Amino acid sequence: MEPAHRRLRPLLAALAAAAGLVPNTDRGETPDYALRADYLVKFGPFVDWPANAFAAADSPFYICVIGDDPFGGGLEKAAEGQKVAAHPIKVRRMASAEGAGDCRIVYLALPRGTIVTALAKLRGEPVLTVDEESAGVSGGIIQFQVKDGRLRFSIDTGAATANHMMISAKLLNLAAQGGG
Repeated sequence: MEPAHRRLRPLLAALAAAAGLVPNTDRGETPDYALRADYLVKFGPFVDWPANAFAAADSPFYICVIGDDPFGGGLEKAAEGQKVAAHPIKVRRMASAEGAGDCRIVYLALPRGTIVTALAKLRGEPVLTVDEESAGVSGGIIQFQVKDGRLRFSIDTGAATANHMMISAKLLNLAAQGGG
């Protein structure tokens, strides 16, 4: 008999597609970063944000890239016309985590030691931190990783709780099954 996780994979893929978690990579960008950009945009609705995360009901939902931006214009393309609840998604680029407290999702494109510093500055803030497993740093909430030639992600629920967020079961299940 086939293992349960193999039988569930098609079901989870169908759920991910229905939930809008299957990214669109038909825009001609580098597939790895086009996929990451789409995931960054799609993560927002699957997080329960604390009431104090937004100054107003229609405040922008900032996705921020800290460090050397690997996305080019791909992140803006992925975010174009998208919202998280009533919050229009906007993209910002920053050199450091200083002033990143109003970002809701932060992609850390920094050297290892600098990622640790940025994570420390953002700890306790309602910020979903995202970095790469290849950076070799723990403490972020979501880590992208490439396994078997596929982009996947893992989620640290303890880090999410420390930042006053709850990750939906749908997103947790997708991460547990290989993240995409």
